Amino acid sequence: MKPVLSKRILLAILAGLLLLIAALFAVLVATETGTQFAWRLAHPFLPDTIKVDAAKGRLIGPLVCEGITVETGTSLLQIERIELEWSPTALLGRRLEVQRLAVEGVRFTQLTGGVSRPEEKSEPVTLPAEIALPIDVNIDALQVRRIEFRSDPTAEPVGIETLSLKALRDEEKVDLLELYAEAPRFTVKGSVGLSVKSICSIANVPSPRLHHMCVTSQACR
Repeated sequence: MKPVLSKRILLAILAGLLLLIAALFAVLVATETGTQFAWRLAHPFLPDTIKVDAAKGRLIGPLVCEGITVETGTSLLQIERIELEWSPTALLGRRLEVQRLAVEGVRFTQLTGGVSRPEEKSEPVTLPAEIALPIDVNIDALQVRRIEFRSDPTAEPVGIETLSLKALRDEEKVDLLELYAEAPRFTVKGSVGLSVKSICSIANVPSPRLHHMCVTSQACR
């Protein structure tokens, strides 16, 4: 009887440990407390060129990051807010499923005073025969509001008020099912499809084999 009892006790302990691990994992990914804990662990490992003021929400979504800054020696990218709603479990099926990705307040500035390098003779660029992502990507809704670009810190900004799209990517094609952009001087609305059709060369010069992209689009001003 003692060996049987010992096995039962061992199984009970293992079951309790599994339940505890599952509960801790649920707290980590499904609660804001878990997000804050994960953020405190990850924050010290960010490189000096990347800064994020705050991370809120749940890791399984919606997840909000605020005050993102990416600065290099030649450029500065600032994003006020990113909000992500997605399905992490879809990654198990090699798919990235994004229900909603909202970005607000994007400012990109080309910085001056970068160290100039002497011109070097460039070798011809060899492109791969195929560029493939490891997973399929489905974005139900992407919206970016208030985009500004400056060629230098003192230049007048070039802006886009709203950019939104719905995209689907698989092994055969990339479809921008809905594309909309609005700026002070233009508005674009339409769709774009990219599909693998044939192998071609550039400018009739023998080159590495490329998948030819056929593009169909419609736009209005």
